[in-house]
Amino acid sequence: MNLIRLFKGNELLKHSSILFLASIIAGFLNYLFQLYVGRMLGPSDYGIYSSLVALLYIMSVPSSTIQTSVAKLVSDYTADHEKIKYLLKYVFRKLTPVAVLVSIIFMFLSFYLSDFLNINSNTYFIILSILLFISFLSPVLMGALQGMQMFMQMGLNSVAGTLFKLLSGIILVYYGFGVNGALFALFIGSLNSANNAPFTPKP
Repeated sequence: MNLIRLFKGNELLKHSSILFLASIIAGFLNYLFQLYVGRMLGPSDYGIYSSLVALLYIMSVPSSTIQTSVAKLVSDYTADHEKIKYLLKYVFRKLTPVAVLVSIIFMFLSFYLSDFLNINSNTYFIILSILLFISFLSPVLMGALQGMQMFMQMGLNSVAGTLFKLLSGIILVYYGFGVNGALFALFIGSLNSANNAPFTPKP
């Protein structure tokens, strides 16, 4: 009972615990995804998959600051949902052309990257360019959740996204889609952010 009162009376502890538990669950589900994909794809295809995902992480580094920036802006208008909607629409309008441009540049660079990485399929890079586009926009929605202190929703969003990635990855890779299936599973998981966001304004 004392522990329950402690959590109820301490917002910082409660929210930190929610995000910590969510990160543990999401991390475990992600581990299962990597384990399954690695076993099913085999050394060669899993090496290709890992190289492509590492490339995606490198290319999406600039977008890592977006969530923090949006969270700060949204936190200033927590009592006014209309202003938050306007802010998110404004950010989407500004970021969408940038995300499109980065994705197009990446597609042009993919011709050189495919030779460098010794990867012959262009489909991999098409899926990767879509994921790169999403990586610039999904932090806006997560930043909105953070700024509005909707930490439970943030945790559920993280767990659900990883769960969808795991389930779709199991199905797609099992039915022979290989690296394309593993990459498309990342795409399916990333779409979960938009479905659970407080506002989903169109760009």
